[in-house]
Amino acid sequence: MLILDDMALFVAVARAGSFTQAAQSLEMPKSTLSARVSRLEQRMGLPLLERSTRKVELREAGRLYFNRADALVSEAGLLHEQLGHLLREPQGLLRLSVPVDFTHEFIAPYLGEFCERFPLIQLSFDVTPRKVNLISERFDVAIRAGKQPDSGLVQRLLAMFSGGLYAAPAYVARHGEPLEPADLARHQCLRFPPGFDDVWELRHAHEMAAQADGDSANDTTIDGNTPSPQSRSIRVNGRIASNSLGLNLRLALHGFGIAALPDALAAPLHMRRKAVCKRCYQAGRHAPYRFMHSPPTNCCPPGRRRSSTF
Repeated sequence: MLILDDMALFVAVARAGSFTQAAQSLEMPKSTLSARVSRLEQRMGLPLLERSTRKVELREAGRLYFNRADALVSEAGLLHEQLGHLLREPQGLLRLSVPVDFTHEFIAPYLGEFCERFPLIQLSFDVTPRKVNLISERFDVAIRAGKQPDSGLVQRLLAMFSGGLYAAPAYVARHGEPLEPADLARHQCLRFPPGFDDVWELRHAHEMAAQADGDSANDTTIDGNTPSPQSRSIRVNGRIASNSLGLNLRLALHGFGIAALPDALAAPLHMRRKAVCKRCYQAGRHAPYRFMHSPPTNCCPPGRRRSSTF
């Protein structure tokens, strides 16, 4: 507020007993300083200083005002120093809303490094895939998969994962392997719950292998939601719907159906257990994860800024 700035200038003049000395210490023109103090007096509706060619003295109202203003200006200076320390050394509570499986696989391994680098930041995780209101629920950041609606939040692309369709050998033995995308209509597909799209964008694995060298420029947009010319859009069905990729993976392993999963989540398990889970198709081109937070302000928490650049 301008009144606090002018108050600080008045205090500087009162302490120095001179506009000239105060202007020198503040490194500002004497005329500007005099005009700012005069503006404060006009706002107050009475003179605070007795001016002469040799010195400046406090009037009765000025002494009363100085006694209170001096303490306020000192307190404001201390507050600014503390905030400056906060900017240099982030601290406080950082509240995050993150999906379960992303947290387990891609956040937990890096928490040690983050906590070591920022020891004064406390972390509170709401581990859920549900949609949250960052403002009303007082979250600092959220991480979500897929294209997000235009909500006025700041969104940054955090990670991209290729995906595939996975099924247990026992399921394939009972129901057969889907040789074409249209074959999925007769299979149990492990879907996402209502509110998510049951349309899967598919490319056959051999197409991906054939185009592994230099096809990225024409495949899809960065948000992973625009089909490539070689993709097939298939609406799937199934008795079981889950908003957890980890649960869908385990259901697939137990033979309940075919799951669309990020390769980063399913492939390591596939490699370790050898044919426990069979990859049938490439699911789309990418599964994007986005880092979201409310629009930045001059008072944006430093912990949020650090988490977004970690």
